[in-house]
Amino acid sequence: MFDITWSTFRTRFSEPMNSLKRHTKLLEEYTRLTTLERISALSDDQAQALKLQTLEARRQQRDRVRSWLLPEDMVADQEHYTATRRAYPGTGDWVLRRNLVMDWLDHSSSVNPILWLTSIPGAGMCHV
Repeated sequence: MFDITWSTFRTRFSEPMNSLKRHTKLLEEYTRLTTLERISALSDDQAQALKLQTLEARRQQRDRVRSWLLPEDMVADQEHYTATRRAYPGTGDWVLRRNLVMDWLDHSSSVNPILWLTSIPGAGMCHV
């Protein structure tokens, strides 16, 4: 009885079963292809992100070098020190009262046109 029904079953369902097997294979291939496309897209995104990070790092490095090479902002320094001098009027006037400096400031004087003032930075005094 089994042999008789099995052959009938096999003939009746062999084509749908084969169709299901083909469909399963197609779905598996599609899934693999989709997964590979996603991996490729992720890889492309990561490559692009790395490229952008590299470009940004180079830009920041160039900006640091440019900043290091640029001259100081003398206007801002002048404004800062002018404000500081306003807070302490008369500071440094002693230098202007020295004979050597007064002679140097006098245009009709025959004193050497060079006046060399030396001091260590931030000392607040100079040697004439």
